[in-house]
Amino acid sequence: MSAARRRSRFGGVATAMVVVLLAAALVATLGFLYLKSKDDGPTYRTDEPKIADIVKKAVATGSIVPRREVQIKPRVSGIVRKLHVQPGDVIEADALIAEIQIVPDMAALTRAEANVRQANIALKHAKLELERSTRLGDKGLVSARELSEMKLAADLRRAELASASEELKVVREGAARQSGTSNTMVRSTVAGTVLEVPVEEGGSVIESNTFNEGTTIASVADMGDMIFLGRVDEADVDKIRTGMDVVIKIGAIDGHDFSGKLEYIAPKGATIEGAIQFEIKAALGSTDGQVIRAGYSANA
Repeated sequence: MSAARRRSRFGGVATAMVVVLLAAALVATLGFLYLKSKDDGPTYRTDEPKIADIVKKAVATGSIVPRREVQIKPRVSGIVRKLHVQPGDVIEADALIAEIQIVPDMAALTRAEANVRQANIALKHAKLELERSTRLGDKGLVSARELSEMKLAADLRRAELASASEELKVVREGAARQSGTSNTMVRSTVAGTVLEVPVEEGGSVIESNTFNEGTTIASVADMGDMIFLGRVDEADVDKIRTGMDVVIKIGAIDGHDFSGKLEYIAPKGATIEGAIQFEIKAALGSTDGQVIRAGYSANA
């Protein structure tokens, strides 16, 4: 009986100690939270007011290209006999680009030869008529007016023969005797740098005419006048205006930004990969001695 009473008294003391400890922990937690809330009051930082610009940026992707790139094309069809330039060459206007060996069009050659034969026959006939009229004129049987008309007819037939002969020469050789020039010699129409030569010696080329663009012999451009050619999304096109300054970043040249000025915004957008985009052009400013190549990818 005495042992049971002692166990009951010990259990009551243990329970009381647990309750006291829990109460102490609760009081300590509440005290800590109270003190923390007193220490973490709001803090304020003051600064002087100032005026600044709010900048809205629009990003356009594109590439660096020459402002003017000229495609040099032949005036006759044939085979490239010799090339006189290669990519990277700096040339002047009228520089010789290539020589073309003509392969005559058989139909055109046949017509030209027939025209020469007809003109030759007509001239012989006109000469015979002139000689006959001259003899009759000496006898007073033909008037001076008729004799003059016969001389004019002979002169016209002579001119027709000369023209037909020149046409035949052009068909065969591509050269005009009187002009002293040859359209088999392909020359540059502008000064600049040769960007590419897409043909090889021995390759066939087609002349440029009303119905055909012709084969490009070489591309020539002024590499000192470059522009950024890119596209901007329709959501950003209202943020830009011609004449604005542009910062151009070229992918191949790290750590260097180039200045530019926006020159052109397309009046009509184009659907590209499901989005409406507008073409823009910006003049590239100083290159600071950097070598700028046509076709560099860039952002503006």
